[in-house]
Order: sequence, then structure tokens, then C-alpha cells
Amino acid sequence: MMVVTLVDEEGRKTLMNVPNGAPEKTWDQGILIGPPDLSSLGLGEEITIRLHNELFHRGIIRRQDARSRRSDVHAALMAALRVDAERIIATFEENGNA
Repeated sequence: MMVVTLVDEEGRKTLMNVPNGAPEKTWDQGILIGPPDLSSLGLGEEITIRLHNELFHRGIIRRQDARSRRSDVHAALMAALRVDAERIIATFEENGNA
């Protein structure tokens, strides 16, 4: 087996186990290593994708990674939400009073 990075149509990056020499077009049929599907968190698709990729880039792939690196999970969440905070502040700057 080989470990590969799969990028789906929304841009989510995941690690997959696939048979040695498997063609790239079949990688989505491999065994998911992680990160897992985060849609059950109810964060909205854009934030969910950003969080997924933040976890991936920080190496929080498996259950044990998340358990042992809670502060990194929190940092990934804050990074995923940062863009939204910037949008909120920009809205205040554009439309707010005094």
C-alpha cells in the first residue's frame, strides 16, 4: 500500500491508502486515513473546507493526532474562522457608524 494525497473537487486534501501503483484516477476508492468528514459540525461548507485543510496542513490526520494535539486543533479552527472575522470587520468599516 502507498499513502497518497487526494484533492477533491472542493479542494479538500486527504490522505488515502491505495494499492501500490494504483492510477491516480482510482485514488478516491482507497481507504481514508484522514482528516475525516467534518460536515456534521454544521459550520457551513466554506468554513468546513478551510478547517479540513488547516487540519491537513498541520498534520492532524488521525484520531490520535487530534487527541494529543488539542491546541493545534484549536489553532486550526481559529485559522479557518479568521477570514470570516476579517469579513465582519470589513463590513463594520464599510457600513458602520462612528
